[in-house]
Amino acid sequence: NGAGKSTLLRACQDLVPKTSGEVQIYGKPYKEQRKAVGYVPQRESVDWDFPVSAIDVVAMGTYGKLGWFRRVGKMQRKFSMECLERVGIPHLADRQISQLSGGQQQ
Repeated sequence: NGAGKSTLLRACQDLVPKTSGEVQIYGKPYKEQRKAVGYVPQRESVDWDFPVSAIDVVAMGTYGKLGWFRRVGKMQRKFSMECLERVGIPHLADRQISQLSGGQQQ
């Protein structure tokens, strides 16, 4: 609706420059709470033909806790599979994201 929600989240992730103001989550500066927040961009800003599996995409949600240049390990993959199980699609873990329906991609 043009209110700026996506822009706000992109600014918090340092994907666009900030011009002014401060973001707080539960009364603390965003930078302190950053690991507790995930950003899933809108459909049109994702390359759905990129050769990556569903579980790889879910595992990307653990990157914030891993730190720079660290690889996803067994613990993160297990957690990612548990996430897929919670939403009822563990059988799609190895499927390429381009092969998923719009609802499954969401």
